[in-house]
Amino acid sequence: MTKTPTLKEVAASSGIRWLCVVLLLCFIAGETAGERGRERPPDECGDPRRISQSYKVYEGTVVKVVDGDTLVVDIRGREIEFEGVTYTSSLSGRTTVQLVCLDAPPLTEPIGIESKQRLSARLLGKQVTVWISPYQEDGAPLNVMVLLQGGHPIDENVEQLEQGLARFRYFGPHALDSWMRCQYERAQERAQKAKIGVWTN
Repeated sequence: MTKTPTLKEVAASSGIRWLCVVLLLCFIAGETAGERGRERPPDECGDPRRISQSYKVYEGTVVKVVDGDTLVVDIRGREIEFEGVTYTSSLSGRTTVQLVCLDAPPLTEPIGIESKQRLSARLLGKQVTVWISPYQEDGAPLNVMVLLQGGHPIDENVEQLEQGLARFRYFGPHALDSWMRCQYERAQERAQKAKIGVWTN
């Protein structure tokens, strides 16, 4: 014969179920908060996901390093996907690009030669992703950010600044978004503090 549970037993069972649900929701909320914390590490330049400027994105191979801030990139004219977004390339073939907001020493100086050599060691013959501000005027030099898989976590321009192989130079209000500009300025400050490269003296 099946025993009918008393009202007290039913209430106790319901209470246990609700307690389990509450604990589960707290666990999920904690995990979600933890994930958000990992996605947004402390950054003195702010949150990079809140930038208001867009960029054109291309892929290509670095076929020549002209100096410490200029490259020739063989850009593939096709659609590419980057971080879940599909871009249609309007550039194709060998294109000379300037690393945006960088001013490398001339090749007449030893540090200028070193700047070119170290940039070549990192990028020559490598496949890269090139970011270009869409606000550049037609016919103007293509001022770009260059990203290398396995390279600097921000971009290779920051690497040049961080190693004292170039100076930061303001290229105008739409050359970089505020977060990237902050990263460039901080990279230069680190090189100045370490007294390396162009900041040795």
